[in-house]
Amino acid sequence: MLDVLSPGRQAIESVERRRPALILMDIQIQGDIDGVETADRIRERFDVPVVYLTAFADEKTLQRAKTTDAFAFVLTPFKNRELYGAIEFALYHHQTARQLQQVHDELERRVEERTAELAQCNDELHREIAERQRAVEAQALLTEQLRQSQKMEALGVLASGIAHDFNNMLTIITGYSYLLISHMGDENPLINEVQGIKQGSDRAALTSQLSTFGRRQGLQHSTVDLNAAVEHARDAMSEGGHWRIETAVLALDRPLANHFVDFAPGEYVRLRVADSGKGTGLGLSTVYSLVDQSNCQIDVTSRATESTAFDLYFPFTDTRPAEAAVAQASPTVGEDIDQSGEIILLVEDDDVVHNLARRVLGDHGYSVVEAQHGEEALAMSELHKGPIHLLLTDVAMPEMSGSQLAQNFEWLRPDIPVLYMSGYTDDTALRYAVQENEVALLQKPFTPDALVAKVREVIGG
Repeated sequence: MLDVLSPGRQAIESVERRRPALILMDIQIQGDIDGVETADRIRERFDVPVVYLTAFADEKTLQRAKTTDAFAFVLTPFKNRELYGAIEFALYHHQTARQLQQVHDELERRVEERTAELAQCNDELHREIAERQRAVEAQALLTEQLRQSQKMEALGVLASGIAHDFNNMLTIITGYSYLLISHMGDENPLINEVQGIKQGSDRAALTSQLSTFGRRQGLQHSTVDLNAAVEHARDAMSEGGHWRIETAVLALDRPLANHFVDFAPGEYVRLRVADSGKGTGLGLSTVYSLVDQSNCQIDVTSRATESTAFDLYFPFTDTRPAEAAVAQASPTVGEDIDQSGEIILLVEDDDVVHNLARRVLGDHGYSVVEAQHGEEALAMSELHKGPIHLLLTDVAMPEMSGSQLAQNFEWLRPDIPVLYMSGYTDDTALRYAVQENEVALLQKPFTPDALVAKVREVIGG
């Protein structure tokens, strides 16, 4: 629940009564005490993070605000994403600080207990020193892991923006090369050249890695046979070297689990990859992000002039993985299929991707209602008096995102299914929904076959 308050004293009384999780505080509030003094008084009495909102303030006031240990400053006017980001950062930072404080308090309590026994046993003193040293090293490890996570998150934001444009371009190259091949006979003198284009686009895994690294790709978790998966592993050591892959099922005890952050003891599958070569480094960054998003852990052991070993720990399950062979056969480009007049509302702001999707859907018998952006899509829905069997929309669009468009359609056409297309997305809620299999997503770059198959799957329920 959100309380909007103006006077400082009233805000303090509300905090004492309601005990909120976070406070958004305007520096320039009316009353006998301003926002800075209000926040300072709240900090003295309550453990609540404060995020300042301000359009302007003099230097002296800003310096006072900094002394209140504010968790973030948001300049007004602000975008919703900026405010949400500041709130999420403040809550996360506050939670982390409390956890570290709890660890610190626990350490201090134990030190005090042991100190009281110093006169009784000299050996106890040495044991306490060793225990404290281990705790300091563990805290240093947590701090370093947090620093590395923040560094890779910043790089990921940059990488994701690049991935958006590249994935659109790859979709175009992949899609039209498939269409050309489907209409060319084997005797065509250009067939090999077109197939080369197709193979090149298929191998362009860089954009997919960038999306994953940036945590802007919706990951769908599933059970896999790790031994079967590593049969298809390949190295990236262009300058030569040696590598090996090992798998094992391990029961991790408390000491080993404590080596990681938020990692509970239990049964895990360990994938160990060791090599003596060097690559571009993007692969490791991608692995790190995938492992992190999958609630797993990675450990690295490296020595100069020797091999580097990576240990990846995945939760172990007795559940058998779904067999790929049971997947339904999908239609191929050029195959004539009577869709009984099914109508698709296509929303894509990239003209070439838009035209490609319209062409493929039209070739398979679908009627396509077209829109370039969210507002146009809503208008086309109003003008189209007949049924619409599917909303096919890009996720990242200007002004109105794909998920916002889908929310509007819940009022206009509540029963219409939605299929999202995305090369990357900064919509956290949508990525979570994809991960939990609550929404349908077609990841860019996609082939015409994949587009038609996914459309058929979503319309069919």
